Amino acid sequence: MAEMEGIKDGAFAQALKNNRDKLNTKFAYARHTYQNLEGEAFKDHLRLTIAPIVDAVNRVAPQSVDDVLIALYDFSLELIGKSMLGAETRYPALLRGWNQIFVQFPHLLAQDPQAFAGAISNALYNLSINQNTRPDFWINEMLSLGWNCSDIQAFLEVGKIVSWRSGMAHYREGALEACLEVDEKLARAALCINDSGDMPVKVIVDKLQKDPWLAPWAASQEGQRNKRLKIASIVGAFRGYGGLFVSPPEVFLSDNEIYVFDNEYCWLMTADLFGATLHRVGAYIPEPDKAKRKDFRIDKDGQVSRADFLMRFLELATPTSSAANDTTLAVTVAHSFGVYLVALTEN
Repeated sequence: MAEMEGIKDGAFAQALKNNRDKLNTKFAYARHTYQNLEGEAFKDHLRLTIAPIVDAVNRVAPQSVDDVLIALYDFSLELIGKSMLGAETRYPALLRGWNQIFVQFPHLLAQDPQAFAGAISNALYNLSINQNTRPDFWINEMLSLGWNCSDIQAFLEVGKIVSWRSGMAHYREGALEACLEVDEKLARAALCINDSGDMPVKVIVDKLQKDPWLAPWAASQEGQRNKRLKIASIVGAFRGYGGLFVSPPEVFLSDNEIYVFDNEYCWLMTADLFGATLHRVGAYIPEPDKAKRKDFRIDKDGQVSRADFLMRFLELATPTSSAANDTTLAVTVAHSFGVYLVALTEN
């Protein structure tokens, strides 16, 4: 398995030669676990994807070439065996991430091949399996921001922030914590704050923690900004069209968290400015809060109020259910598989 036609010299060829017996043994064992692991397709992956990465590592850290090859070989056996990588991948962003991030940042990969390759692969897998997230946006941002990361830890902390901005709303708290772990200039860049203001990142983060619908670039500015009630997002769809729900859902509040139920399963919903995610909790339905929150109100005509703000939404007339926490009102209507999210946002 380790011998390949067309590659007879260079760092990749030498690394294959150095580790031939070990790699062939790994492949043989993997074939027993993954029945669809095919020799020729795996060789193509080594030649087209792994070889350029190994060559890039050789230019900056030749002493790490063998470790990088073995780590990527192990990951490739598993991921290709599960149809997650290679020409037939179900997750094209994962393959793109390997082809571009590992080649562009070989110095980081060489620092700890197992940790770096595993973290990047895991991030892109999670972005790929969640609906309405943007793995390609994550790759593009990391390709830009990665040059300012001095080590793996800084890169991964920035990756948390960008994952949140890519639609992973449930990463919000971890992303805001990561903003305080990296250099202030890098944190501002990761938050897409382009101004040259003097407001400390800690102050910006404090503002963002209080309002999930506040944009980081707005949080970096002084003064009050005009706001209005609007439908900030519509979450969910019919399972037959690629969504999650088998019937029009209903929403309820439990322990100040918004849950969605479709008569079959229940989901915890997280939502903010950058996206919304649904996390299945199974057929179990948490105990709804006995008292409804007073922050938001909605009437049968679709008129929503919060404090001194008032707005009528025709599409929310005759709601079938509603639930609100401190910052977000979730509404369902008849004959729709979507959950409408109303929030107080900037004009």
